[in-house]
Amino acid sequence: MSVLKKWKLLLVFSLAFSLAFLPLLFEEVRASSLRSASLFFEKMETEASSVGLISVFKPGSDFSAGSELKISFPNSGEGDWCKQNNQALQVTGLASSDLITIDNALPGESLVATCSQSSDGDYITITGIGALQANQGYGFEIDGHENFSTGSDTGRNEVLFEVSNGAKVETILFSIYLLSSDTVHISAHVTDADSVVCTISTDNVSLGALYRGGTFVTGSHTLGTSTTGGSKGYYWSVFGQGDETDAGLYNIDSGYIIKSLGNTVNLLTGEGFGIVVSPPVGSNVPTYFQTGNIGLFGSIGSGAGQARMILYRESSQTEHEEATVTIGARASSDAAAGTYQETLTYSCGAYVGGYTPLALAI
Repeated sequence: MSVLKKWKLLLVFSLAFSLAFLPLLFEEVRASSLRSASLFFEKMETEASSVGLISVFKPGSDFSAGSELKISFPNSGEGDWCKQNNQALQVTGLASSDLITIDNALPGESLVATCSQSSDGDYITITGIGALQANQGYGFEIDGHENFSTGSDTGRNEVLFEVSNGAKVETILFSIYLLSSDTVHISAHVTDADSVVCTISTDNVSLGALYRGGTFVTGSHTLGTSTTGGSKGYYWSVFGQGDETDAGLYNIDSGYIIKSLGNTVNLLTGEGFGIVVSPPVGSNVPTYFQTGNIGLFGSIGSGAGQARMILYRESSQTEHEEATVTIGARASSDAAAGTYQETLTYSCGAYVGGYTPLALAI
């Protein structure tokens, strides 16, 4: 075989060998990526001191025990994140978090974290890591420390995660956003609940003697009201029991009732029972219960469903004020002799948030 043929054959075998092992050579030097990484700081404002963090990363392939994790801040200035060089930080594996899903706590019997300064950007290294499995999210937590703080650059800050074990390296680069202020201050003022205080001066009013066919008689009592907080006024309503069908003075022995019917009860011309209200300044009384016409009284309802508004105030007030309720009654010559009685039931309430005149049934 000629020398030329030998060289040709050697060249062919060399080329074949190179092509066969070329993928392996590229595989050896190709940059590998972590599947994912997340970083959560306790504070996200610039130059926040004593910052702790929670993190999780997921390798793309298996790593044997003895690996190292390096967290770099490549666009920071020297000393922006690590206030002292080679400062030890407290690190622990974290198996779960409310912030993100974690598959496993970062393994290692003696995890060690160190914060270091560099002109290429400060970084944290975690050593003593146990074996890692591909596609598993490993969580850890670094406690806040006075010598570790967020960087000085407001806005986007790059973060580089690098897991290595010997010549094997996986990396991932992402960014976080630091704010000039990451807090919102909430204020509130606690006050007493809106309330209304209602009082009745007496629970017993005697009209004295009513003579059959005689003139009308009157008696009175007062209603007291005060509101507090955001109450925007108050109201009073009333209904009468009577004979449980009609309101009025009722004689249980004879079944006779001096009724309170219609809207206006004219005691100058006939039998009846009603009331008028003298309001404090600033409050209001519906038409039929207003004073000023001698002998004219307003009729009242019978039963809770027929309660009538007798006094209301539209604007807020806090001081105690009183209204006088005058009760009038007259018996006709047909009225049975005997003892009569009526029970008036009052209701008092406050308007909260504004006056609502829907209850003005008169």
